[in-house]
Amino acid sequence: MVGRPVYLVMEPQALVAEDLAGAIAEVDPQAIVLRAGSADEAVRALAPHGTIAVAILHCGPDGIAATPLGQALAARGAALVFTGDAAEAAASEGVRILLRPFSDEAVAVLLAGMQGEKAGP
Repeated sequence: MVGRPVYLVMEPQALVAEDLAGAIAEVDPQAIVLRAGSADEAVRALAPHGTIAVAILHCGPDGIAATPLGQALAARGAALVFTGDAAEAAASEGVRILLRPFSDEAVAVLLAGMQGEKAGP
């Protein structure tokens, strides 16, 4: 039996994190959604999980790979999505950005597109 997919939402604003978690649960009712307000909290939340489907991170993509969080997510095969001012300012080809203000529909479209990427042609 395949385990339930695990998502990480790293967002310092609790209400925004709750909205994102709810939107993910609407798209994937089997999802386990981890919430963290900082990178340190996120690393701790990831510890018991072997695989992460998607991580939505309130930070820019620059330099994330060299951080403990980036390394933990890479080791768990997480697809990364960035949000927030730094993410929007650093938007570039191949980087997934969730633009604010987001809607449940925008999250659903983003996650559906990512599922399509995994399935391939």
